[in-house]
This record gives sequence, structure tokens and C-alpha cells, in this order.
Amino acid sequence: MKTFRVEGGYTVHESYETYIKANNQKEAEEKALKKPVENWDELQSCNDGGFIVDSVEEWEDDEKV
Repeated sequence: MKTFRVEGGYTVHESYETYIKANNQKEAEEKALKKPVENWDELQSCNDGGFIVDSVEEWEDDEKV
């Protein structure tokens, strides 16, 4: 029997918010994009769907199994 290395994971989306004073939406977006993300408030982290397999490759080293 062959050995395969299988890699998988979750896609995670993180939401943040910040408050910006501006004259219009375009200006607010421009100012927000200049603000370091470390200074934004984290709202939530969520998985987009279930666990998925990203890649499968044949593996020569049987020591890992």
C-alpha cells in the first residue's frame, strides 16, 4: 500500500470594525485603508464551510505513518 501526504484546512474570515470621521463614504474608505489593522476592533472569526482537502501527493517516507 502507498503512503500519501494529505493537506487540508478551513477558510477563515475575520471581521473588524473601526470608526472614521469623514465627509463622505469614499473619504471614509480611503482613511480606513490607511489605518493599521492592529488599531481596528475585531468583531468575529468564522469558518466558511467545512474542512476541505487542499492537496494530496504520494509520499516516499514511510516513517510518518
